[in-house]
Amino acid sequence: TSQRFELADGQERIRHSIDWIKKHEFLTLVSKTPYCTRTQKFKVLDYNYEVDLEAIAKHYNYMSDYLDITRSIMVAYFFAYTYFDKEKRQILPIDDFDKYTPMLYVGNLKDLKNNTPQAIEKIGFQPVLRAKVQQSMSINFSVDGEKIKNQFKKIELPKNLTIARNVYAQFEGGKLLFPPDYMTRCAVQIREHGTLQEEMIERYCDVTKTDRNWLRSEYKKIGFELINQSWDIPEQAKYMINREIDEFIIPYLNSSFIYRGVRRTSENTQVNESKNEALAL
Repeated sequence: TSQRFELADGQERIRHSIDWIKKHEFLTLVSKTPYCTRTQKFKVLDYNYEVDLEAIAKHYNYMSDYLDITRSIMVAYFFAYTYFDKEKRQILPIDDFDKYTPMLYVGNLKDLKNNTPQAIEKIGFQPVLRAKVQQSMSINFSVDGEKIKNQFKKIELPKNLTIARNVYAQFEGGKLLFPPDYMTRCAVQIREHGTLQEEMIERYCDVTKTDRNWLRSEYKKIGFELINQSWDIPEQAKYMINREIDEFIIPYLNSSFIYRGVRRTSENTQVNESKNEALAL
């Protein structure tokens, strides 16, 4: 999504800057939450979990150099046979096949690794359920995007309303792929709030060499308030997030992540899956 802006155009530059600023406001907030502060303390052997904020931004619909892919054909079908209705603000099954064509893009990880090794991005742990339920991985499109595209076969799917509705129903209209976690609430609130943080405006202008005075005046014209405050997490929200970590994230870690025969079982203990491996260590 980061490559969908014509930055030479003034209005596109403004849209790009707003998305960039909102994204970094969101990620700064996320880094303060137990999603990061707590899970980064988890260990397997002496290795900590590294949280990948860019991947989290992508999952919550902020612009990114990452492209999501999934190992699940049914998840891919869901995204192929649905669209986002801006007026109703919800994902719906395709019913107008003159306007939308369901497509799959299918690739082989071995081909990607051999032909475009820079595309395979080693991303850190994502303490969010979306990554788990969508069986997702990421490809870095910031270099050689066109070459990466050529590694995928484009398949047009049947224009069939029954298939679209069945796939939509199978995932309960997307509810099973977009769990209602607290981070969703944060992402929506920040995106829709009519403010922009001065610190992030400065950072954007430094990174992109954009004129500060011009950008500030344009923001004011379209109704944004420029503020010095940053977002924070209320104590009640921290309690909710910790419950989410205890009830969903930790069981996911305990069942899915093993390093050299050692599985994480709690925040302080580990279990050896293999006696031989334990001796070797």
